[in-house]
Amino acid sequence: MTRPVLAAALAVLLVAGGVRADLAPPPWLKRVVVDHKITTDKEYPGWMFFTVIGETVSAVNLDPKTPIEIKGAGRNGIGRLGCLVAVPKGAEKKYASEKEFHEAIRQGQVEGLVADKTDLDSVATVDATDPRTTIVKEYVLSEIDAKEGIVLKAKDVEKPKDSPDAVWIAGLAGALAVVFAGLWLARRNR
Repeated sequence: MTRPVLAAALAVLLVAGGVRADLAPPPWLKRVVVDHKITTDKEYPGWMFFTVIGETVSAVNLDPKTPIEIKGAGRNGIGRLGCLVAVPKGAEKKYASEKEFHEAIRQGQVEGLVADKTDLDSVATVDATDPRTTIVKEYVLSEIDAKEGIVLKAKDVEKPKDSPDAVWIAGLAGALAVVFAGLWLARRNR
């Protein structure tokens, strides 16, 4: 690879990494905390449920009388991401300790483990004029399927709307970074 191409590729990677990082939203948007509430209408007697929040695995109860609440406050970095998993009852017997079992859950290595495919992130970007500081997203566990995983259906509640403006700004910033890096390299090589 020539130097200009290598430098341009590096500039793209740096900009893309910055866009994905926890940068502040533009002034017309703000971030709010997102809490998740998961309910079910059915019993799932053959399953044990766990939340995986960042590196932390926690056993939770889920039945028609006991919803799961995943709070968004205080979740940063990798802890922003979360998911609900279910493992067949008795799966823990194959592990020497609870710590080993939880580590296998975290890594998705427990036989029969299924997970939700819903984004249980702890923050959302909303319009700056939105008065809310916390949004609660509610889901109903409709089924557990070996292929589909844990199927969560969003309840009809007010959902945050991620602004497409943020995507456009990130794309424009990336394109401009590549153009300016190319111009700088072209002038430098003269």
